[in-house]
Amino acid sequence: MLEKGLVVEAVVERVFPLLRRSRRRLGLLVPVVVVGALVFILNRNPVTEQGIYSGQYVPYARFLLGEESREILTYPMWGYPFAIAVLGDIPLIALQFVLALLAVSMVFARIDAGKNLGRWSRLFVALLTVPWFALSSLNSAIAIAIPLLWISVILFFDALDSTAKWWRMAVAGALFGLALNFRSEFLLLAPVLALGGAVWTFVLTRPERGHALTILSKAAAFSFIAFLMLVPWGVFSHRNTGEFRLTSSNGGAVSVISLGQLPDNPWGIVHEDAEAVRLLREEGYADISPYSAEGDRILRRSFLDAITSRPVSYMNKVVHNARNVLMGGLYFGDWDHWLPGTNRERIDVFREKLKSRLGLNPNLRQIAMYKANRQWYEGVGAGEFILLIGAGSYLVVSILLVALGMVASLFLTATRRVSREVFVAILILLYVVALASLIQYQPRHINAAWPALIILGTAAAPHCRRLEANGRDRLLIFFRRPAG
Repeated sequence: MLEKGLVVEAVVERVFPLLRRSRRRLGLLVPVVVVGALVFILNRNPVTEQGIYSGQYVPYARFLLGEESREILTYPMWGYPFAIAVLGDIPLIALQFVLALLAVSMVFARIDAGKNLGRWSRLFVALLTVPWFALSSLNSAIAIAIPLLWISVILFFDALDSTAKWWRMAVAGALFGLALNFRSEFLLLAPVLALGGAVWTFVLTRPERGHALTILSKAAAFSFIAFLMLVPWGVFSHRNTGEFRLTSSNGGAVSVISLGQLPDNPWGIVHEDAEAVRLLREEGYADISPYSAEGDRILRRSFLDAITSRPVSYMNKVVHNARNVLMGGLYFGDWDHWLPGTNRERIDVFREKLKSRLGLNPNLRQIAMYKANRQWYEGVGAGEFILLIGAGSYLVVSILLVALGMVASLFLTATRRVSREVFVAILILLYVVALASLIQYQPRHINAAWPALIILGTAAAPHCRRLEANGRDRLLIFFRRPAG
């Protein structure tokens, strides 16, 4: 019985690296598990991504099961519909929770989180994981793709060492490619990581020639395997549309309607899905879906034409979205569905008013509906006010977390304190911010960089404390210096 217990303990420590170094790490993992479970329960019926879930993912899953026909097969990516078809609702949510917990455990293990933390500090760190578990609890492909991506990235940088086994790099590339079968917008991140990882290794470790070739080969193998995992999707797309593609066919629609995120934009575009249909109709393609392969090509061309015709306006849109990344904070769940209907509507109205005041891409269609139904309330009740205070406080914390990550990346780069973990965090943070700025910003998209924000903040904190201590010591020396 004792041997069986030791085997189980060894498996747990291997799966969740946070336990591997010290039993004291269990003091952090427990509150993280509790917080994650509570977030999954409270965010069980999220409004976010629900339309895509019921309108795209579930019908696609039924198509894969042979229960119904489907016209468009290139959107969405087939990973999440396949998971729905094979697992069903509850096992799929359980898988999402395990992947999220495994990813955050690996991140915390890399930065040695939990070491010498008191009870309240562990609780604070656990509460910071709310955005991560909120993203992972969504009925969306992003809930699986992002944890897989981070697990892959951590394995990649471990395997980049010239002495590491090749199979580790193969696993890292395969997991990254698997993530791309759920969400394809991170396609370019694979070569970025491969090139960045190789450069970082050469600059900081200066390997010998033989080791250098091994590192380059491993970095190239990572990208190759990741892209290789998308070949079945490309063949599937070619068979159904005549076009070999490694991405889903909604990129054109997302890109062109994202121009509507610039207030009073010169293109007259509104940031909502129906706008893509309107644009196709105006160009004489009323019978073409914006999510079909042909609709995607047309809308991509429209997006490029809009940029080239008004490049200054597009740059204003990029700056506007980058500003929203800093001011909009992170997504932390749709918990207001637990409230009665009227309270929920009042809170949503208050939220839209706040977004309008700050220029954070308010939902114009929702605002018009509230006004038409005379639900554009002028105030909130006491209960809603208390809830808003709590939500607002967490929003402020998330905004500070994003700002901290940005500042920390600049500080660590300027002071040349760029470790392996810091380097990958900066790369992914820049990629996520660039994607949100150049294309479409949504708070949940920034949650993909949550581990990067934690890594950067943790890495910068000791140096900031040291600078503060040095400054304090200098002040004391200055004031204690004898006059004259």
